[in-house]
Amino acid sequence: MHCSRVLVLALLALTMAFMSPRLLGQMPAIDVQFATGTTYTGAAVTGSGGDVWNKLSAASGGPTALNNVGGASSGASITWSSYRLFCGDSYGFNSTSYANLMRCYLVAVQPSASGAITFAGLTPNASYSLYVYTQGDSATAGRRLTVTPAIGSAVTSTAAVATQSTFVAGQNYLQVAATADGSGNLAFTYASAASGLEANLNAIQLVPLGSPPPAVPTLTTFGAILLACGLAWFGVRAVRRVA
Repeated sequence: MHCSRVLVLALLALTMAFMSPRLLGQMPAIDVQFATGTTYTGAAVTGSGGDVWNKLSAASGGPTALNNVGGASSGASITWSSYRLFCGDSYGFNSTSYANLMRCYLVAVQPSASGAITFAGLTPNASYSLYVYTQGDSATAGRRLTVTPAIGSAVTSTAAVATQSTFVAGQNYLQVAATADGSGNLAFTYASAASGLEANLNAIQLVPLGSPPPAVPTLTTFGAILLACGLAWFGVRAVRRVA
């Protein structure tokens, strides 16, 4: 291939690298609530007004396709399990703008002492921040939730306060660092950390932190191509002079 064509292709590859989603901005988040009734819209601990949530109304299910917060297809899906889905009538957030989001929740309790959630179709090996919401009904006092990602470290909440009506980090929501595997799956389990008490999970926000850069020619590779083309050009010139 002529050197000029090689250089054009190398420059194109470098341009695509610098225009990758990781450098231009993060991909949209995915919000999920476990609930019946009206679907919540808007921000929680993170996010913006108007954010679109995916409402899942069964105790277990999937794989179910997910939209991102902009309402477009994310290309990802979710599979989840629990003992049951419960919706309370009396709970801390009852009179707040988050009432719809926090009314219902998945339950992990004997005989299903833990539940599991798996996101599929994500960017392989990418890092994410999981916001996991855990606030039960009026009987929630003392409940604690442990979230254990397949790739990442477990995080446990402090004892729940039944009358809590605002988001408290480490108490009624957990921020968990997790990584998708090489196939784009991000899995975690959730379970009670308080003996004899159930664990509750209301909602999840999955926020991308970045993705691995694509395999493209580096500046060093580009320099090597330029040097090779230059040497070839001078070689051709030398042969022509001798001839």
